[in-house]
Parts: sequence; structure tokens; C-alpha cells
Amino acid sequence: MYRYPVAAKGGLFFWNANEPLVCTQIHVDLGASSDVTVKLVNLDPTKINDDLPASLAGEDITIEQSTGVTFLALDEARFKVILLPYQAIKIVSTANAAVQIAQVVASLERTFVR
Repeated sequence: MYRYPVAAKGGLFFWNANEPLVCTQIHVDLGASSDVTVKLVNLDPTKINDDLPASLAGEDITIEQSTGVTFLALDEARFKVILLPYQAIKIVSTANAAVQIAQVVASLERTFVR
């Protein structure tokens, strides 16, 4: 779980795994009414080990977008995304005067046969 300082607008959830992960839960407490967007993004492999890995422009998929909410909950009943190497979840919200908290849960995909 990550706690953003007041006036921050989200962040990147990246595990730097060399194998696929299954992302099954995203919970975001915005603290006050805000707009929020959750995206699956491809990262630039040449900047993976930087302090702030860069996403590749135009290579993202919007998973969820809500306006005027204080809480967003995506659970396995309505959300499940496979994260391949060099992919991450990006959460962006409109800034507000409250602290925002986000939790993103992912696990290794070793139990699946492809």
C-alpha cells in the first residue's frame, strides 16, 4: 500500500518481474472527491532501472476511469489483468487537499499453463 502526499496525483506500480504477474486488485482511497484513471502501460526497457521508469508514449490501455469519486475498488470479480515484463499499472488522479492511498495486488502466474 502506498500513501501519496497531499496534492500528489498518483503513481506507477511496477514490480520489475522477469515473468508474468496476475494483477487482481486495485483499491484507491482518494480522500476527497476526485477523478481517477487506471491504466496498463508499457515501459521503456532502457529505463527500467531508473528511479522513475518511463512509460512509452501511446502504449497504454485505460482499465478504469471514474469522475467525482472518493474511493475506487477493482476486485477479481470484475478485474483481472496479466502484467508482462516491462508493464505496469499507472494510477492518475486529480489533485485534492487530502492524502491519497493506493494498494495494487499482483501475484506470479506460475500456476497457469499457456
